[in-house]
Amino acid sequence: MSIMNSNFEDTTKALQELAQFEIDGSNIVSQAIENIDNNEIKSTLISIKQECEENIRELESLIHEQGLEAPRHTKDFKGFIMQGYTAIRGITGDQGVLNALHTNIQMLIKAFEKALKADLPSEIKSHLQKIYEIDKRHLNYVASRI
Repeated sequence: MSIMNSNFEDTTKALQELAQFEIDGSNIVSQAIENIDNNEIKSTLISIKQECEENIRELESLIHEQGLEAPRHTKDFKGFIMQGYTAIRGITGDQGVLNALHTNIQMLIKAFEKALKADLPSEIKSHLQKIYEIDKRHLNYVASRI
C-alpha cells in the first residue's frame, strides 16, 4: 500500500508525528502508573499502556509500508516536557497525575483530529480513525476519574 503521489510527503509526515505522539503518550502513561496510588486506576492505566503500544505498532507498520523508518521509542523534546509535567503533578497525588494525563491525552487527540482532517489517503485515515477512537476512550476514562 505504498503511497506514491503528491500526498506522500504529507502522509509520511503525519504518520511520523502521530507515532511520536503515541510514543510520548505511552511514556507518560508509564510515568502516571508509577505515580498512581489507587490500584484500580493503576490497573486500568496498565491496560491503556498496552493499547498505546498496540497503536504504536500499527503506526509503525503504516510507516514501514511507506518505505520509511518509524521513530525510535524515545522521547522527543515535547515528550520530556510532557513527562516532566506528569511527574510534577504526581506530587499532588492521584488527582494531579490524572489531570496531567488528561491534558496530555487531549493534545494527542488534537493531533489525530488534525490528521483526520488532512488530505490523506482513505486507507490511512481508516487506521488513524481506529486509533483515534481508542485514544478518545482513554480520554473519557481519565476524564471520568478527575
